[in-house]
Amino acid sequence: MEKLQELTLSGNALERSIPNSLYQLVHMGNLYLDNNALSGPISTSINNLTNLQKLYLNSNSFSSALPPALCELKDLIWLYLEDNSFTVLLPLDVGNLVAVDKMDISVNQLSGELPVSLSELQSLEYLNLSKNSVNGNIHGNIDVMVNIKIIDLSYNNLCGGIPKSLENLQQPQVLDLSFNRLERAIASGGNFTNLSIDSFVGNYALCGAPKFHVPVCSDGVKKHNIVNMIKVDIFLASGGFVLLLIVWILIFVEKYRKSGLERHCHEVERFRGIVLPVITYRMFSQATINFSDANFMGTGSFGSVRKPIDESFNGDFTLRQWVAEVFPLPISDVINGHLLKQNSSETVSDHAAEGHLLKQNNSGTVLNELLVMIMETGLSCSRKAPTERMGMKAVVARLKTIRRKASPLKE
Repeated sequence: MEKLQELTLSGNALERSIPNSLYQLVHMGNLYLDNNALSGPISTSINNLTNLQKLYLNSNSFSSALPPALCELKDLIWLYLEDNSFTVLLPLDVGNLVAVDKMDISVNQLSGELPVSLSELQSLEYLNLSKNSVNGNIHGNIDVMVNIKIIDLSYNNLCGGIPKSLENLQQPQVLDLSFNRLERAIASGGNFTNLSIDSFVGNYALCGAPKFHVPVCSDGVKKHNIVNMIKVDIFLASGGFVLLLIVWILIFVEKYRKSGLERHCHEVERFRGIVLPVITYRMFSQATINFSDANFMGTGSFGSVRKPIDESFNGDFTLRQWVAEVFPLPISDVINGHLLKQNSSETVSDHAAEGHLLKQNNSGTVLNELLVMIMETGLSCSRKAPTERMGMKAVVARLKTIRRKASPLKE
């Protein structure tokens, strides 16, 4: 057994770890232990097999890190370790395997960055590190691997750009960088002209030639579009929030109005005798300046909606400016006066009635305060310059305060 040069035990049901006695077979040239159920780490004693040329340990359950002692096998030509559970990164001295021709460590749990010494494998023709968790950048010095034909780094976490120096690879037949996190431009010269979309699919931040099915690279246009998209997002966000605030105010006022009517149905009596003004077609035509498009607000299912313009709003003088000028005094000129009017004609005959009237007066005061806060918030959020508007956190805090103070009004 000491002079044994080849051992083939592939496709059996071998379990546990490799026995230490096997590492003493110093004349071993080829070792085939693939497709078993072997487990545990590879012993550091593997460096005793100085004559080893072919090592097949693939399709087992080996785990832990690859021992640096493996890189001392300078006569090793074929190294197949795929379909195991090896962890951590490749040994930093992997470049010492100067004779290796084929290396497959795919379908493991390797992590960390690609060793710089990988480029020292000048005899390497086949490299497969796919389906691991290798991260970091692809080193640009891989192009010095003059004999490399197949490089498969797919299904990892590689990031950054694809080195342009890879165009200089002498005879690559396969370069698979798919399903990583690579970005920026795909090189278009050298042997990259023979590559297809399959080499780069799954990297969603790449750009390049249309044949790769990625966006065309244009840094200036890309930056300009990103800036425009940010501006649009900010505009839509601020505009949408102001609209949401207005809707919230309307809902609040409507809820208060309805709750007030439910509690004080008898108050309807005091509105009897009120005559609503009759607006004729001619009056409405004059108010909208003969239905001018300048006053056009939108269309509905049954016609168009226009904004009647009071003669007070001439030129660039807007409704918001008018509200800002008269606010906060008197608020009754800004909102519907019925919201603030209390029933002054109620008969007060006893202490209970006096308490009820006092509660009504207090409710009116609180309502007036809340409306002032709402109007202040609306005015702040509708300022023309975004930098002058109230911040989102401040607005949320203000709305919570309004809701808290409004709760007693529902009782």
